[in-house]
Amino acid sequence: GNNGMKYLFQEPKTEEEKMALLNYIKQVEEYYSAKFLLGEDGKSLIKTVKEALKRKIKQNWSVK
Repeated sequence: GNNGMKYLFQEPKTEEEKMALLNYIKQVEEYYSAKFLLGEDGKSLIKTVKEALKRKIKQNWSVK
């Protein structure tokens, strides 16, 4: 079920809660054929994407 979703935002405390989170992540990954990035991996990816977008915007401005 979707009850595992809340543990993306609040730390799971019991084994049952951890399993709910892992099952939720597994379901989403299978459904979207994607990989969840949690913690530092996720932050690092977001930072990389933002920097790439900034460079792209600057390139577009300097062309005009």
